[in-house]
Amino acid sequence: MSAAASAAVAAPLGKPRNLPAMAGLLLITANIYWVYWLYQIYKEMRAHSPGVTTVQPGQAAGFLLIPFFNIYWFFRVLIDFTGTIHGMQRKEGLGDPLLNTGLARGLLIGGIAGNCVVGFIHPALALITEAMVLAGFLTCQSSLNAHWQRHVVGARPGSVTYAPAAEDAGEGLRKLLGLAGARIRWMPIVAFTVALLLSTAFTFFIGPMVMRQAAVPIWFAVMAFIGDLLLAACVLLLLRPIRNEWGGIFAAAGAYSVLRLIERAIVSAIMAGHTDWRPISMLLAFMAASFTLGGLALALRMTRSPLWLAIWVGAAAGQLGDMLVGGVVNFLYIRTKFHGATLSGFFQPKDILFEFLAATVFAFAFWGGLQIEKE
Repeated sequence: MSAAASAAVAAPLGKPRNLPAMAGLLLITANIYWVYWLYQIYKEMRAHSPGVTTVQPGQAAGFLLIPFFNIYWFFRVLIDFTGTIHGMQRKEGLGDPLLNTGLARGLLIGGIAGNCVVGFIHPALALITEAMVLAGFLTCQSSLNAHWQRHVVGARPGSVTYAPAAEDAGEGLRKLLGLAGARIRWMPIVAFTVALLLSTAFTFFIGPMVMRQAAVPIWFAVMAFIGDLLLAACVLLLLRPIRNEWGGIFAAAGAYSVLRLIERAIVSAIMAGHTDWRPISMLLAFMAASFTLGGLALALRMTRSPLWLAIWVGAAAGQLGDMLVGGVVNFLYIRTKFHGATLSGFFQPKDILFEFLAATVFAFAFWGGLQIEKE
């Protein structure tokens, strides 16, 4: 038996937990129990497998109590503890089924973010999203229970060698943005940010002149520019550590939607004298980020043509997809609130052309920025 295997046998084991009791505690405490649970599992995993994670138990739980920073930390620690469970299982090779990190992260992010959103709409909807939260945490604890049980029954560490993980399908998007290597390549993420800003400038300044439309208030344009910087920051902070393509995209989109809602409330309070916390704004921001990143990811997967064409197709698909779905959502919202709105009012030929041109500006600005790095 190797030294690593001997150490794994001698290391203290974590505590198996009763899943129904855990579900009850989560419900009774309105999910506050999971902060305590997080502290305990980090303590157990670090004691059992030193070096498996750099996050300390106190950090994991305590940073969740810091206002505003906890928005970032929630995603950071969620990615880390699911990855730590998976990595510990793979490293020891006991034969227990590996935690499906994509499923666990999707359930937890969707459930907790959903709880925050649906509370603005109707509290009864939280029954759906809370079920996702429960499923996510119970999936993680069930995986830990199986791992500790394999130790108890005497499974020999290293008896199972897992095949190396296949390269993620999302490596295309992460590599394109310079986030896949050991070090960040800053030029691609800078090019992405500049392309977003130029596309927004076209939307708010050049576009209205060409289309002979009324100028957009300057404070609204500034808010959009800040939104571009927020999206780039969310991509940088979340798409890099999350190796699963769609997990990273939706995590970045979720974080972006929360920050945009906060930004909108602050700016509207300063400029208009009232605070705007409409949940529809958060939903539309989430969709915009998801379509922007998702369109690029799909085009990079499916387009075997030159890179500029893949970026162009992805940007156009994302922009037009966001316009179509966003138009339907806006129509339903306005019709519910004010009545009398027509769906055709959200889809004019000139608006479709406008969105296509904005996507073209983004695509070629981004592609051009990528060419600078090659010089």
